[in-house]
Parts: sequence; structure tokens; C-alpha cells
Amino acid sequence: MILLAHTITGAVIGEKISNPLLVSLIAFISHFLLDRIPHWNYKVPKKFNAQFVLNILPDIIPSVLIYVFFLFSYPEQWLTITLGVTFAILPDFLALSQYVPKIDKFFQPLLNFHKFIQGKIKNKNMETFYGLLTQIIYLGILMMIFVYV
Repeated sequence: MILLAHTITGAVIGEKISNPLLVSLIAFISHFLLDRIPHWNYKVPKKFNAQFVLNILPDIIPSVLIYVFFLFSYPEQWLTITLGVTFAILPDFLALSQYVPKIDKFFQPLLNFHKFIQGKIKNKNMETFYGLLTQIIYLGILMMIFVYV
């Protein structure tokens, strides 16, 4: 899933649950559950470069804005919202450890699991369309849960 889906999920978890430890655990597990849903992801290059950063900015900027929105909307829950977002996106940030060889070895078992559980779309011609559609549907359902629960 793109960062935005994980960010919103973590923010909602942090807003709905007041126990920081429980928020952290549920948000972290939510990342892997969401990644089981067939989806589209941008490719992480073998070598870090500026083009990669530019390619993911359209995902990072709204994610930061959503996080800030939740902080301003629920200032008394800043800790659980921050923990929810942090732990919901943590596996994707740990994937960036591939750029630091000594750290990469430490996280390799988690990175292998993360890669293994990714939900894949079999039709490569429609991967982007169906992959983004599943994320849009998920985000719509999540926003309904957030508003009505």
C-alpha cells in the first residue's frame, strides 16, 4: 500500500484507542494486514536517488498533511496519533535500510517477511488501475468507520 493508506490507518487507530502500547502494536500489525490486500506500490530502486524522492513526494506530502490534520483536530491525543502513524508506516521506512548495509542485515528477517506478504495483482497490465482502486476503496471504508464509529 502507499504511505497515505498506512498513515490514515495509523492516525485513526491512534484517535480511537487511548492505550499507547496497544496503539503501537495494532498499528504495526495493521501495516502487514493492509499489505496482504492486492495493491500497487512504487518501486524502490537499488540505489537511492533524487528521482525516487520526487516520485514519492505525491504520497509523502498528503500523508504529512493528514497527520498534521489529526494532530490539530485531536490535540489531546497527540501521543497515540503519533504512535499510530509511526508504527503503521515503520515497515516501509525499515525497507529503506537497504541503503545502509550494516543496518540492512539487522532488519533482513523483517524485510523478507514484509516482501513475502505483499498482496500481488496477477494481471500486470491492470496492476496500477486495480492496485490503486483497492486502496481508494479501503480508504473510503476507513473514512466511513472513522466518521460513524
